[in-house]
Amino acid sequence: PVSGVGLGLDAVPIPTTGTDTLRVQSLAGTGSFGGAVYLNALEEIEFFGGPTNDTLATAVDLAPTSLPLQGLADRMAVTGYASGGNDFYRVDLTQGQVLEAVFQAFVQGGTIGLDLRNSAGTVLRVGGNLNQFYQGIQGFVAPTTGTYYLNVSGVAGPVPITGLPGYSMVVTRNAAFEVSFNDTLDAAENIALTGQAMGSVGTRVFTETGLTLPDPADFYSFVANAGEVLTITTTTPGDGIGEPANTLDPALQLFDPTGTLIAFNLNGAADGRNAVLSTTVTTTGQYKIGVLSTAGGGDYTVRVTRAAGVSSTNVPDATIAASSVMVVADNEAPSMDLSLAYVQSSWVKSFVENPVAVDASDKEELLIALPA
Repeated sequence: PVSGVGLGLDAVPIPTTGTDTLRVQSLAGTGSFGGAVYLNALEEIEFFGGPTNDTLATAVDLAPTSLPLQGLADRMAVTGYASGGNDFYRVDLTQGQVLEAVFQAFVQGGTIGLDLRNSAGTVLRVGGNLNQFYQGIQGFVAPTTGTYYLNVSGVAGPVPITGLPGYSMVVTRNAAFEVSFNDTLDAAENIALTGQAMGSVGTRVFTETGLTLPDPADFYSFVANAGEVLTITTTTPGDGIGEPANTLDPALQLFDPTGTLIAFNLNGAADGRNAVLSTTVTTTGQYKIGVLSTAGGGDYTVRVTRAAGVSSTNVPDATIAASSVMVVADNEAPSMDLSLAYVQSSWVKSFVENPVAVDASDKEELLIALPA
């Protein structure tokens, strides 16, 4: 333990679904404490006296935080402090896998950056501003199977208590992260590289602040060829025991290259909540998907597959390759879709226990309901 800083536990697996107990006990003296618990995410505990991750050799493996999305896609997450040097995180990729890493500073002040390196430490990609809220790396396709490293670096600024820039980072494999302001058909986000996206849609009320964020629809684009049978599906992660609340009831729309609505589905999936639609397209060109909120709000995944069950990104077609370039505008127009700033927190379950007085004879127990 570091005096005046605290303790940390990291990557604790939950073997069974149920209620677990986190016990906090004073070894000496009397005082108050605060705490946070993150679900399916790591907290970099170097600041709390834990192991350092300042080099490739000491990089923290993000694998324990992996959550499956649709198909072979998954997402990982971490939160930490950029301690004036490097914070390295390990991600294993197979050849052809698509990696995206998106991070957000907790507070204003200091500087923070991101780069991606191979196993030799060579910088392969440097992160940039994705919008007003996020920095990160999009659309990196692994040239070979192996271990890659994400490096978060920062310089101290006027951050409360620590003076260090805090951050949270979400990493996806074979899924795009909704970072563009894609609330209209014209602003659809290209998912040709992955055939899948994870995002957040619908009106949500944040009880802590009273803030209401309307976000009725998200749109994505990809290229399909005449005669192909497309199947498009959604999932709504969360809302299980101990998981973030997710009240979203999604619907799906499919638009042809002229912008004409050609298919729609609401509650067609086996769970009676998610959407699924299948249709044969008659024209080669750029198609667009709309993910709508018919009720509630929360996180979702949306995936496009072909008749043979192959993700749309894996079809070797020149028109798909031509549409795969992801462009991020430097001066993207302002939008009321501020829910983009909260997507990560809905994937990183966290809460803080109010400070309470403890002494050496007390054991303060926090009951936490967690899924396996």
